Amino acid sequence: MRGPEEMPRERRFGPLTLRRWRVDDALALRRALDRDDAHLRPWVPFMRDEPRSFEETRRRLEEMARAHDAGAAFRYAIVVEEKLAGEALVFRRERGWELG
Repeated sequence: MRGPEEMPRERRFGPLTLRRWRVDDALALRRALDRDDAHLRPWVPFMRDEPRSFEETRRRLEEMARAHDAGAAFRYAIVVEEKLAGEALVFRRERGWELG
């Protein structure tokens, strides 16, 4: 696995793009979380903190972008044909890296 200085902000794979979250993703993320809350809540630990306000969602995206830039955690928006489809995470752990 690459070091934090080599982790890309964005990678394209045909119609699929993995890219670092941006503050301007807040509306699309908020809509997706609100729409899928009942389905996600039993399976996704961070859903216990939902629903957040739009402003809280925006601040969370700012924090995720700073963590990415600092090399602490890499959270990527999964975008398919310009539509938000999900999230991929890469975290540094004591014994290596964790994907989520």
